[in-house]
Amino acid sequence: MLKGRDVIGLPVICLENGENLGKVNDLFCSSNLEQVLSLQVAARNEKDLKQYAFNAVASMGRDAVLLKTAEPSEFVPHENCFSWQKIKGIRIFCNQGNELGTAVDLLFDFPEGRIVGLEVSEGFIGDLLSGRHFFSNELIQTCNENCIIVGF
Repeated sequence: MLKGRDVIGLPVICLENGENLGKVNDLFCSSNLEQVLSLQVAARNEKDLKQYAFNAVASMGRDAVLLKTAEPSEFVPHENCFSWQKIKGIRIFCNQGNELGTAVDLLFDFPEGRIVGLEVSEGFIGDLLSGRHFFSNELIQTCNENCIIVGF
């Protein structure tokens, strides 16, 4: 299982020719937060952003992401996609209306790209006292750019 923050910033290398394609800039997920769809890679100049479908990833290690090919995918993030950058900081509520904290990361399986759940923070003091919480993906009832609602 991997966390989004463990992948962001990793160098991206083509398995075919060893070319360094840049660094992982963002992850794009399905609107229901069930699947990682693609990686956004920033070239050295940081302005040249390319999308690579998640199934183009050959392996993800702690030091680099290896892609099967250097050819970017045709995937274009649409308005129903969530980016990892936008998920961070979204408020989490339970279905009774109580705020549970804010999303700080997502956890996913490799190579499937299936999102397992969200890591949630209650703030600095809450994290110190009880640690961060994990909400399984099955608990998510509703999600949009304003909030995520989970049911128990």
